[in-house]
Amino acid sequence: MDLKRAVRHDAKVMCQVLVTSDRNFFDGLSEERQRQFFEDSYKFICQKYGKNNIISATVHLDEKTPHMHVNFVPVTHDGRLSAKDVIGGREALNRFQTQFYEGVFKNYGLNRGIEGSKTRHQTVAEFKAATAEAEYSRVYGSVIHLQEDESKLVSQIKSLERERDGLKQEFKVYQEFVEREQKNLSELCSTAFELQGEVNDLEDKRGALTGEIDVLQRQIDGKREQLGNLDGRIKTKQGIENLPIKVKWPIFGKEENVIMTKSDYDMLVRTSLTSPIIQNIESLKAAENKIKKLESLAAKVEPLEEELGELRRESWKTRHAISSRDAEISNLSRKLSQETKRIMDRVNKTLDNIDQSSAQDFIQEWRAEEVRLENLQMRGMDGPSL
Repeated sequence: MDLKRAVRHDAKVMCQVLVTSDRNFFDGLSEERQRQFFEDSYKFICQKYGKNNIISATVHLDEKTPHMHVNFVPVTHDGRLSAKDVIGGREALNRFQTQFYEGVFKNYGLNRGIEGSKTRHQTVAEFKAATAEAEYSRVYGSVIHLQEDESKLVSQIKSLERERDGLKQEFKVYQEFVEREQKNLSELCSTAFELQGEVNDLEDKRGALTGEIDVLQRQIDGKREQLGNLDGRIKTKQGIENLPIKVKWPIFGKEENVIMTKSDYDMLVRTSLTSPIIQNIESLKAAENKIKKLESLAAKVEPLEEELGELRRESWKTRHAISSRDAEISNLSRKLSQETKRIMDRVNKTLDNIDQSSAQDFIQEWRAEEVRLENLQMRGMDGPSL
């Protein structure tokens, strides 16, 4: 740089302009609009102090609020190095702020600062300390909210676990009941199968007995016909009871002529009519009783099968509810872990941005809060846990 005069040893060889606004202003701008804002500011500074005198212009987007540092050499129009003449005093700076507002800020909807304000400008160190303190308060508040949310989530998880345990116990009772009913149903089916076999045997016997009864009935009808013929031949009843009569009677499967008295013949007919028929009828009655018993058991089995089906459906619903509760507990645990990691990352980032002393104070306050919460929990009081 070609200066007209020699540079004094105590001369200010570089000045800086900080261009920024509040966080809300930048949040309302797109990325392209932010870039245009800083470019317009840079052009205005170049016009004010000379583009050839600019050393650097750096935009910081990695901190809480975007801002730009513009460094330049304070050279006058006649080629002298003089920060006093270039920057000027309070009134010159006041005019510069007004000019900057009219040339740049006004176009972006910003307001000019209060003229004549007694507010003292913070140094960079003071600004960063205040920012770190505000960030610490915000993060600490987030930690407290996280602890409260964590306590609520833990309570929800415990409630869900109790509900899940209750469902498991209820499912166990249902399962035991279903097993008992399945066992009873199996026994009933086995009994029904045995009775069905007996019924089949009785049906066969009844068929055989029905055939025998038909044969006997035909024999009875034949005997009655013979008796009718005999009654037609008897003229009187007196003295005829002991007369010998000749009848055909089945002996060893063949009909033979037999001579007997009428009283003997009547006794023989009564015997043939009563003894085998009564036995066959009793057998049929026993078979019918067993059939009725089987039908009664079959009527009991059908409702039990329907109840067993309902129990199986209830069992499936219970297993599905337990599975849903497990998934919900897992989801809440995962959210709790993610939120805890997010807060801890922000805490660590804040600690990295503040000085060592403030970081130690933050850690001591954090540990003191942990001790207080542990003491509350040991005394059985409700409180958020870290």
